[in-house]
Amino acid sequence: MTFDPMPHLIKLIVIRCGQLLFPEEKDVTKLYKETLEKLGLNFYSTPLPSFFPDPPTSPVPPIGTGPPLIPPIECPTCKKISFFLHPLCRTCKEAEAGKYKTIFRCSECSFSEKSEKALVVWLREKNIPFPTGTKVSLGIKTLTDEGLK
Repeated sequence: MTFDPMPHLIKLIVIRCGQLLFPEEKDVTKLYKETLEKLGLNFYSTPLPSFFPDPPTSPVPPIGTGPPLIPPIECPTCKKISFFLHPLCRTCKEAEAGKYKTIFRCSECSFSEKSEKALVVWLREKNIPFPTGTKVSLGIKTLTDEGLK
């Protein structure tokens, strides 16, 4: 299935029009809906959610999905080797406005412990190699590499 940029571009145009019509409105969802109503448009290529999720309300991936970067350590509560390190998004509630960068979670007893150290700091401390560089040097290809056609 190929990516069709048109619905996205139309939404951006509607939102930009909304910024001109309602300069005081900062909520993008309300801005989009109010602008559609004001312009008498009915453009829904996909079902419109009641709100667009922001990082604090986005679903958190389940613990243990994907291979762990750092081998698990012993949980201080249940004493099992099931204490995994997970990165935190700076805007999620657990990060407390970016104060905490990572969290250790036990997959057995659900005990968790936050850390102010970033994931790369933990990787360096544990001598775990990780790739760095530009997306081209890492072999990452994106839609915008050659521009939208």
